[in-house]
Amino acid sequence: KGYGSFILDHLKGLYHDAPLTLNVEPLNPESDNNDQRIRRMAFYTRNGFRDTGHTLVDGDNVYTILSTAEDFVPSEYMRVLRSLTLGTYMPKIVQ
Repeated sequence: KGYGSFILDHLKGLYHDAPLTLNVEPLNPESDNNDQRIRRMAFYTRNGFRDTGHTLVDGDNVYTILSTAEDFVPSEYMRVLRSLTLGTYMPKIVQ
């Protein structure tokens, strides 16, 4: 119905086209929900997100980092994540 795209467009407008960055489960043919992961990745790609080539590692969880930024800066993303959690969130970003 287009709700997800509508929400992303609304966020892009709210933040004056500032880059948006998010984390998704990586594609994994061994995963029970890989079809869902493929659809999710296609949705974000259609909405202007690109794979940054970086991975966020949070304990035992691993995520692909997607962004609308032309030039993704991992240290800047970490700064934002830490500021949102008052410095308590300490994931690792790898390439």
